[in-house]
Amino acid sequence: MADQMQTARHLGHPFGVNADVMNVALRNAGILEGEPGNWRPTAAAADWVKERELTNGRHPDPRQNPYFTQRKFDPEIIDAFGITAEDVAVAKLEVAAKRAAQAAQLKADRAQADAEYLASLNPPTPDTDAADSRFDLKTTLVIAGTVVVVAGTAYLALPR
Repeated sequence: MADQMQTARHLGHPFGVNADVMNVALRNAGILEGEPGNWRPTAAAADWVKERELTNGRHPDPRQNPYFTQRKFDPEIIDAFGITAEDVAVAKLEVAAKRAAQAAQLKADRAQADAEYLASLNPPTPDTDAADSRFDLKTTLVIAGTVVVVAGTAYLALPR
């Protein structure tokens, strides 16, 4: 085992990726398990990974100095588990797709919240029938959802 342990960010430098992508590549290789923010080394990689608990400092309010775990890896783990540039490229696409889906969901949630808020500002009056209005909430949400899907698809189609 090498003396110089490296974080996922440093392991990703030769591949030109950040820690998010490298952690997914390590998960796909069987080194880590879990999800972002809750990564754990697998039993197969226990000898290649060192963990250390850290805090952001001292503060009277414990919410202001959360604890977190830093994982450092033996740099030889890349060769030992056979991680290639193609594996990292797959992880990069996976992370990009997840981010695009999260962005699309956020836009859809915002559109729904906006539509609900606008509907609350102009409630239908008893003398007018809500079914006859030109734009009801359902139509607005369908239009907003379509726009989000088209924008997400266009974003994923952009060359990287």
